[in-house]
Amino acid sequence: MQDRKGKPIADVTASEVFEKLNMGVLRIDQASRITYANPFAVDIMKMPKEDIEDKLLRDVLPIPISRRLSREIDRSAANGGATCFEAYYPGHQNLWLSFRCVPTREGILVFFEDITELRRTREDLTKTKQDLEMRVQERTKHLRRTSRMLEEQKELLLSIIDNIPVMLVFFDSSGAVRLVNRAFERLTGWSMEEARHMNLIAAMFPDPAYRKEVWEFMMRARSGWKDLELTTRSGSVLQSSWANVFLSDGSLIGIGIDISERIQMEKERIRLASAIEQADEGVAIFNTKWEIEYVDQALQTLSGLKKQDLIGRHVQVLSDFFPGDTFRKTQLKLEREGKKWTGRCRRKKESGETVEINLAVSPVYDEKGRLINFILLARDVTDEIRLQQQLLQIQKMEAIGNLAGGIAQNLKNAFTPILIDTEVLMQDIGETDPSYPILDEILQSTYQGIELVKNLLIFSRRTPPSKETIDLVSVFNEAVDFLRASLPSTIEIRRRVEVKTAHAIADPSQIKQMIINLGSNAGHSMRKKGGILEAGLCREVLDEESVARISPDLEPGPYIRITVRDTGKGMDEETLQHIFEPFFTTMEKREGRGARPACCAGDREGPPRRRGRLERARERHRDHGVSSRAPGVGLPERATSRRAPFGEDFRRTDMENPSFFSGKDKTTFLITYYCPKMYHY
Repeated sequence: MQDRKGKPIADVTASEVFEKLNMGVLRIDQASRITYANPFAVDIMKMPKEDIEDKLLRDVLPIPISRRLSREIDRSAANGGATCFEAYYPGHQNLWLSFRCVPTREGILVFFEDITELRRTREDLTKTKQDLEMRVQERTKHLRRTSRMLEEQKELLLSIIDNIPVMLVFFDSSGAVRLVNRAFERLTGWSMEEARHMNLIAAMFPDPAYRKEVWEFMMRARSGWKDLELTTRSGSVLQSSWANVFLSDGSLIGIGIDISERIQMEKERIRLASAIEQADEGVAIFNTKWEIEYVDQALQTLSGLKKQDLIGRHVQVLSDFFPGDTFRKTQLKLEREGKKWTGRCRRKKESGETVEINLAVSPVYDEKGRLINFILLARDVTDEIRLQQQLLQIQKMEAIGNLAGGIAQNLKNAFTPILIDTEVLMQDIGETDPSYPILDEILQSTYQGIELVKNLLIFSRRTPPSKETIDLVSVFNEAVDFLRASLPSTIEIRRRVEVKTAHAIADPSQIKQMIINLGSNAGHSMRKKGGILEAGLCREVLDEESVARISPDLEPGPYIRITVRDTGKGMDEETLQHIFEPFFTTMEKREGRGARPACCAGDREGPPRRRGRLERARERHRDHGVSSRAPGVGLPERATSRRAPFGEDFRRTDMENPSFFSGKDKTTFLITYYCPKMYHY
């Protein structure tokens, strides 16, 4: 059957169908020539239709696909059936195609479609399957290992439970006993089988009221440890301490320890503590870890700490007793050598009083020679040391006084002819003679020596101090002038006089000597590198708080303050403890003046309103200095107060070079001599 153009109707229908198919269609003749290609095939092959039809397969398709397709076409033609295969189609699209070869009377029809996404999905599924299989294998191995480890841990746990030296009782959520360990069996006498088939709590605590208390303790979460008296199988009482552990399934583990030995030791310790409390010495007992187990009241008083602050703490809480590395040395001596350690410490109480404490630490051994404790004995020896020092000081002062008196008497005898002869020579030669200034200098030095002899006699108590109304400004200026002449030019002297007149009742030679001594000692500290020496005189009003801080001998009111300050290196703590000792010095060649100013000792013999006071103070971030406040009489009530630019307010002083005194970490040493002003100025 043919159409008007002579074509078979069946063929026309098939071509129309091929044209609309959503897959590629190629008709191949027996010579492997392409006789037809539908639009889908043209689109995939990205070639014009005329370049495809009437062309051989190898000329149109990639070589790998054309070869494979030729083989499948031959196989399909040979067996008369369809063949299928998948192949990668190279090019800019990177496609995977599925081919199907179907034999016909005119040749071979090749159908192909894009299976790229299908292939990717298939590959993903394959990969996922492989991953799942691998995970299953790994999980299986893990479960096997976990099971094996659980079995091992179970065996280990059971071994630990049976060998641990504490009692363990396992209760289920209903309170029934499921397991007890060997330590429980040994201490109580009940076996695990007996415990599982009896009311164990009732047997261990027969008293109903006490049993109720125990049960309430067991049911409390995070209840801590509790000491309990339980009855054993034999009827004896076992002193024990218990704690509870709750599990997630509602079960309970009771953990108990035998504390019978500890209870006995505590009783013995109470008896021992009662005896120790009667002693005057402070006692502390440490365990082998150096933790404090006992302190008596005397040690609490010496340490300034309460019992609750000490018990259970490491011995280093007593840091005042073992300053620096003292504890480490003590520990090594006691633990390695097993010998007693003795020492002494100095501690400052809250009241400000410094006490001396003798210490002794000894090891304590049991009957088998094992170290079990350390015991500390502490005794306050402050009064003993003070009495010894006072006795030594009295003896020393007596010897020094006798020596000073003898020397002063001899010097007085030596100065007298020098003074007389010098005055006679000066009268004979007259002021115009070139030697007159030299003789005048000798005369002034002789007078200075006589004043020194006078101070020595006062110090030795052979001559009473001479008190008179003096102008402190004049005395101050004379002393500073003398310092200027005696100190090297590398030392800058700054004079600050805040008052025009300032009268006081004192010995002028003593005041002058005090200023000269302080200035000279300051000059010695700056002799090598030079520096600044500042001497000042001002007034200051002391209130009740200031008086209480300084001395009870003083009364509130206006005072004259004399200050000597320098930029030397200052004084350390050890030196500060000896500054008021007569003739004390730190200089190797003894060029400094160590004598305590006699005005201090002399003025303290007068009435309270006329007493002076030497005060020492330490101030951080200041330069080295000394200040003195001098006494006087007759102060008007209208006198006003103005803070002096010395002492505590020194950092705010208007100085020529303020930066010179900044950024220093030194100790300022102040000696203050107080005394009320004589009249308003």
